Amino acid sequence: MSYKKIVIIFVVIFIIIELLVRIVLFCQGMGFFRKPRFISPWFTVYDQPPPLEKNGILTFQKGQKTTVKVLADTIRIICLGGSTTVNAATKNHYPAVLQEMLNRHYKNVKFEVLNAGGDAFSSAHSLVNLALRLTYYNPDCIIVYHNINDLSVNYFTPEVMTDYSNKYLNNLFLASECKVGMQKYLFGSRFLSFLIMKINNVNFNTVAARRSKELDISTGKEVFRNNLYNIALIAKGHKIRVIFGLQAACFKKTERFPYIKSEDFLAYNDVVRDVASEFDIPVVDAFSYLGQREQFFNDLVHYTESGVNKVSEAFFGVIIKMYPDVPKRQAKVDE
Repeated sequence: MSYKKIVIIFVVIFIIIELLVRIVLFCQGMGFFRKPRFISPWFTVYDQPPPLEKNGILTFQKGQKTTVKVLADTIRIICLGGSTTVNAATKNHYPAVLQEMLNRHYKNVKFEVLNAGGDAFSSAHSLVNLALRLTYYNPDCIIVYHNINDLSVNYFTPEVMTDYSNKYLNNLFLASECKVGMQKYLFGSRFLSFLIMKINNVNFNTVAARRSKELDISTGKEVFRNNLYNIALIAKGHKIRVIFGLQAACFKKTERFPYIKSEDFLAYNDVVRDVASEFDIPVVDAFSYLGQREQFFNDLVHYTESGVNKVSEAFFGVIIKMYPDVPKRQAKVDE
């Protein structure tokens, strides 16, 4: 067989595989072509910072839409976090379930609970998003729910950078438009990008497992503390109420994150508690509320549908204490 025929066969096979991958992604709602990404100097990750604004309409995660202006008799709560806030693998997400719970509970006021989380987002991303964007949309309250994406920064390089660039300038997390080296060009193919991400993940897990044996998270914890501190300061300056959440986890399900140590995860939750205490911020202990019960988790930190509902319940219990003066909905028999 001639060299040209081999090349042609290879190209044809590649095109067929590429088309099949794109068809599968299209059927999963991810589109035949990649959507143009939100790009700014402060956001290089593969997920966009919610919301996107167009013609006075804000679009948050999971297709949540609202107006830029907060409507009368409406309390706007914006939720900050990573993939545990987005919860892309389930139909529901805790902001939407929480919104439904609150609107059943109160009568003369409407709650908007909006999902401004992002896959792979850390407290650094939420800090920038709040400071540069979210304050313009006048939330009455924000929920801050971070841990694992900040903790994992420690596993990328021996030195944690204060802007987390040691993690987020890695090709694992850069948007396709921002990738460096050959990957910038290879990511034009959905098939090749899938293979490359699998290889990148395997390589990272190997490095992280080796680094975890002698891991010192002290610097990382201080950076995390500083990010939370600044989020609280910005919110205070804008008279925005704040709720901090202690991230839930199930240490029986560590297959996806084999390098995460339970004591390090809990130490990061302690940082959240410490900063909350300093600012007198209410804390939702989702970790204790879910109790590491396996039925609530798909893996170490991501939730099943029942887990989403349970996290929503945890935040609901604190919010109704924060808004005791808002009239409750009357029982159906009275309506």
